Amino acid sequence: MIIDLNKCEPIHNMQMNLCDLSPVLYFLFQVTEKTPRYKRINNTYIQDPKGNYVIDHGMDILNKVPRVIKYIGQGVYGGYRRLVDHYTHENEKGTHYGVGPVFNYIRKIKGFKRLGYDSVRIHHETLLVRKYLPELNKASQLTDNQKLIILNSKGAVTPYHLMVPYNIHARDIYRAYQAWLIEDMDYIKKELILFKTKNKAGIVKKSNPQSYIRKGKKLKFGVWFSNCVLRFHKKQHLAYIEYCKNNYTYIQLYDEERYESTKIRQRENMKKLPEEKKEQNRIYGREYKKIKRKLNQDNKYKQPELI
Repeated sequence: MIIDLNKCEPIHNMQMNLCDLSPVLYFLFQVTEKTPRYKRINNTYIQDPKGNYVIDHGMDILNKVPRVIKYIGQGVYGGYRRLVDHYTHENEKGTHYGVGPVFNYIRKIKGFKRLGYDSVRIHHETLLVRKYLPELNKASQLTDNQKLIILNSKGAVTPYHLMVPYNIHARDIYRAYQAWLIEDMDYIKKELILFKTKNKAGIVKKSNPQSYIRKGKKLKFGVWFSNCVLRFHKKQHLAYIEYCKNNYTYIQLYDEERYESTKIRQRENMKKLPEEKKEQNRIYGREYKKIKRKLNQDNKYKQPELI
C-alpha cells in the first residue's frame, strides 16, 4: 500500500468542521523518523528523506517489518468521537474500539451518500480490512496455530486462505439486521440454508442455524451474524463448507501435532456419545469403508497398463 501523506491529516494539526460531520471510513497510519520516505518521479518511487510518500509492505507474521497502516475503521459525525477513543484507549477488555496512541496520521474517505447507511459502511470497512490486513484490526489477527501453518506451508497458504469467506453485500447485512430486530423467523427460512443432506453412506445430516435467542437470552447482532449468517446464508454456505474442508487439510499437512491431538480428542468425544449416536456412526463407518473399497477397486482397473 502506497500512502500519500499530503492527503492525510497529522493528528497534531487536525481541524474539526462542525458543519461537515458526515459519516466516514478512516485509515490510521504511524510514520516515524525511521520510516523510509519516497518521491514519485515518472511513476517511479525513489527514496528521498523529504518525500511525501511512504509504503506499507503488508502483513509480516514474524513482525520483523514495522507496519505503517495500523487500523481501518468507520464512524458517524466525521469519526471524531471514535478517533478520540482510539487515541486515548488501548485495546483492552471493555474498550474494544480503542487501539492506543500508536498513530500520527489519519486519512478519511467521506462525501459519499451511501456511507450514511450503517450496513454500507460496515461492508466497505470489512472489504478494506480483508484487503490490507492492518496490524490492529481484530479481523486481521492471526493465531499462533495459523502462523505455524503459513510458515510450514512455505507460501502455499496465505492469511487470505485462513479467513472466513465473505460473499455477501451491504444489502444482505441490512436485511439481516432488520430480521434480528424483530426476530423474523421467515428470514431464517428464506435466506439461510435449512435443508437436510444425505451423505454417501446414507447418514442424514441437517444444517443447524442458530435462532436469535440462546439459553433464554437474545444474542448480540454481531455474534448472531458471524455465527449464523456468515455460515448459513445461501450466498455463503457452500464457500464456508469449502473453507472448513481446506482448513482441516491445512492442519493435516502443516500442523501434524494439532492434527493428532484433534483425532485423539474426537475419539474421546465419541466415547461420550449416547448409544444411538454411536450405532449411527458405526453404520456410517462400515458403509463408508465399503464405498471406499469399491472406488479403489474401480480405479485399479482404470489404471493404464505398462507395455
